[in-house]
Amino acid sequence: RNGGQGMVGCGYLLLFMLWGFVASGWDMSHHLSTKTPYVSGYIPGTDPEPSECSVLHLQIVARHGSRYPNDGSAKQFTTLESSIQQNKQLLNQTQLAWLLEWKNPYTALYTGSLLNYGELEHFHLARRLSERFPQLLNVTYSPKQFFIQTSQVPRAARSGNAFGFGLFGAKPMGDLENSFTPFWTYSVSENEDWTLRFNRNCPAYVEFAKSPEASAQYDQWKTVWGEKTAAKIRQKLSTTWTITPDDVSTMFQACAFDLVLHHNDSKWCKLFDAEDILAADFGEDLQNYWTKSYGNELNYNISCRLLNEIIDIMEGKVEGSTDFTLQTSKFRFAHAETIIPLATILGLYKPNPEEMRWDTPVEKQNERTWRASEISPFAANFVFVLYNCSHTYKVKVLHNEKPVQIPGCDLYCPLDTFKAIFSQYSQCPWDDMCGIKPLACIGLYLEQKSRK
Repeated sequence: RNGGQGMVGCGYLLLFMLWGFVASGWDMSHHLSTKTPYVSGYIPGTDPEPSECSVLHLQIVARHGSRYPNDGSAKQFTTLESSIQQNKQLLNQTQLAWLLEWKNPYTALYTGSLLNYGELEHFHLARRLSERFPQLLNVTYSPKQFFIQTSQVPRAARSGNAFGFGLFGAKPMGDLENSFTPFWTYSVSENEDWTLRFNRNCPAYVEFAKSPEASAQYDQWKTVWGEKTAAKIRQKLSTTWTITPDDVSTMFQACAFDLVLHHNDSKWCKLFDAEDILAADFGEDLQNYWTKSYGNELNYNISCRLLNEIIDIMEGKVEGSTDFTLQTSKFRFAHAETIIPLATILGLYKPNPEEMRWDTPVEKQNERTWRASEISPFAANFVFVLYNCSHTYKVKVLHNEKPVQIPGCDLYCPLDTFKAIFSQYSQCPWDDMCGIKPLACIGLYLEQKSRK
């Protein structure tokens, strides 16, 4: 249909524009930590399936696509705008005339919303997966076969819709009856979403994430990097403006969103050289590592319900459970706070802890195995493919469409082995590790009710 064809054409144009930033073999847009735009790892013809194997079931866990800055970032941009205006007299000699007139362009109406480019990331992901697994995905839609779950956050829900449109909805224009396919999606209330929004529903984790311990490495890094980079920026601007580490961090975020939203590296990004960008990427990684990954066991242990659900569905499919007789695929759309803990509980990209400290030498930073730009860029995804290989059931995991080997298993991992590797998480003592006391909660509820 015309709308679908327009979306496809627009997508390739935007992708071409983004690739245009690769000038000399180094692409700034690939080093923006979790603000990095998505790049597919799939190369057609490089991942043939064994002849004795057929695809039985598919599960996806994906992050939402590229988005506008969230409310927190928008407030930081407003603070930066005020600082520029207050110091305008110190910037009169700057050659960057745009800086004198810069205004925060991100209004409350769109903060946190999915970009059109973010929609296209998931639209094209669906198209590639449909070509890769046609026996499951390139079929007539039925809500009994395809389950699409999203978090209640609109950018995740819209990502799921864009994916569904790419999979089911974009057809050549024909008669009205057959030119589009509505599809079903669902969400769980956020305060009860323990598979996609577990970070919001675990009191012990919420308390840790706000603690000085969680941000200690990042805070120390930001002070050192921010002061060093602020001096470089002042020199570039020929100004005595007092630029703080917080200002520098906000300028990096402004650069990142200039690239993501406008594919423009001619403003804020010009204040940074490659060394600055790589260092900023590392700093953002420190924050994500210590609050979402191996930095604290609780960060990823709370994703056990999601992991168990993935395994339970595969096991149910193999055992012929009536719950999964017709289901062929389940697609989930969520957040970086879902993807990073999942990657961690799977045992992937585990670094030497010495690589992830505020004082890690630059050469070690550049050699690190843990990179949020690769683990959880916008539209990051894990695909769990269940195969029937001559009545032996095996699992293959794709990360950003590229096969990854789970530690302790082969690329095509026997389902029983896969389950055994993660058996330590099968009990998933959610209430204990999250500090939830059901009786205390009931008592508090009854007490509050009695006062009404």
